[in-house]
Amino acid sequence: MEASSPTHPSPPRSYAAGRSRSAIVFSSELARHLEHHPSLRLPSTYVGVRRVRPERCSKSKDDAPFGKKRKRSDGGYDSGDDSWVPNAIGEGSQPEDENGANLSVDTSPDGKESAPTGIDPREVVYKVTNPDGTQRRMTKQEKRQLKYQVKQAQHRARKEERKIQHEEKIAEEKRGKRERKRIKREKWKERKRKKENCNGDSAEEDAGAQKDRGREQSADGSGDRTEASKEDGKEQTESGGVDNMPPQPSASAPNETLDDDLQSLQGAKRGIPPVMLTPAATCIAQDAGVFDGPARESITTTLDRELSTTWAVELQQSLVPVEEARAKEEMRPMAYRVVPEVWRRFCPESLWPPKEKGAERNAENMHGVDEAKAAQFQNDHSLLLVRNPSPSYDDDAYAVVKHLHRHSKFHIACGAAFGCDFLLYDGKREDRHSFAGLRVYSCSKCNGECSLPIPTAYDMAGYVRTMNTARKMALVATVARDGNAARVAIVDLALEKVLEAPTHVRKGNTEKRRSEEEAASGLSKK
Repeated sequence: MEASSPTHPSPPRSYAAGRSRSAIVFSSELARHLEHHPSLRLPSTYVGVRRVRPERCSKSKDDAPFGKKRKRSDGGYDSGDDSWVPNAIGEGSQPEDENGANLSVDTSPDGKESAPTGIDPREVVYKVTNPDGTQRRMTKQEKRQLKYQVKQAQHRARKEERKIQHEEKIAEEKRGKRERKRIKREKWKERKRKKENCNGDSAEEDAGAQKDRGREQSADGSGDRTEASKEDGKEQTESGGVDNMPPQPSASAPNETLDDDLQSLQGAKRGIPPVMLTPAATCIAQDAGVFDGPARESITTTLDRELSTTWAVELQQSLVPVEEARAKEEMRPMAYRVVPEVWRRFCPESLWPPKEKGAERNAENMHGVDEAKAAQFQNDHSLLLVRNPSPSYDDDAYAVVKHLHRHSKFHIACGAAFGCDFLLYDGKREDRHSFAGLRVYSCSKCNGECSLPIPTAYDMAGYVRTMNTARKMALVATVARDGNAARVAIVDLALEKVLEAPTHVRKGNTEKRRSEEEAASGLSKK
């Protein structure tokens, strides 16, 4: 455990077991329950699992301890972690490097290298088999060499395939040309034969005319019979004949359970185990009775407008010197500026304290599962540490998430993919895009006074640009504590256009920011 800061006393040993642990879920039913239950609304995050080699290589006494690196005879280093050994790319003879180790690469029967065929790219990994039969990870140089060999083999295979296709195309064109000449020659012989027949006597012409008239009469008779047969067939169809049979039932629809199992094995679907909840979301699930956990002290959270305003002003003042220094540089004028302000966009009124004194605010029901289901889910999850405990951050993140969860309908998920702590959804994740990212900062105390956190301008600008690129709002939150009362401050880092900038003057932009209606129009996934 890391040493705690002077402003926070050293937490007890049981602290990490109760507030910093994340929940790993191994059941699809539990993952769907956490996300879709109206009292939980906790979307999970898929966590990848590295494949482990079926059998471990034997180690000699000279090997380094597990997880350590050992030096090779050629001056490089090998990892002592033999539990992560990749699969072979192919079978057969394999080229050797300068150390005599076999490199994993596909070979053809004649000994030439060929591109791997029938292999899923996600299953292709790299390993080295030493002359004594042991396996180890490749070095960077060996991996580059193998990749280059595979790439060259694929290039040669594609080149050979293009050559074969070109030869087949030429042969096809030659066959077509010979066929066209043959048809042309046949037509010329037919015309010559007809011309010779036209020099016959008149008797033959009269006989031919008579034959033509007889042929026309026979054609008329067959036409009448054909029309009669069509009418008879129509009557048979209307009276329930073969053509009027009812359609056969179609094949049954695919089994959804099998599809879910297939997607579960491939890991190609959100919510498929193993999935993880953040420590703050895990605490919320424990409060709802889904997971077992130690009893936590009850805290009262409020979203403080005055504290939010004060923090927004301090953040704005911290940006002024940076903007002045930027304006003095010989660079083009800034086209955008960061404007910290109290959170108003997409902020539900239920998060703020009631305006009337004595009015009670309806909190969300936190009973997310009954006792029978709680007992069923006990074997479907595991609580463990995925990072070093941070007492101050864990307390503040829990207070912020608890307030948002209890006093709104937001779905709160992990935001690590977008460089923030949490993502906020105004509906189910399968139907809606997240509208905001949220970062939590901890206050510090100096001489008994609480000072609000001030991130660097570089940090805020990068965060805002990342969220703006993903069409999301950039929110920051902090917590000021007074005993069991926690005052939450949330500030919106809005990105505004500098309308005087040449780029906006040239484009004719007249609005500093997008309207809420325009931003909300792109949140639906349907």
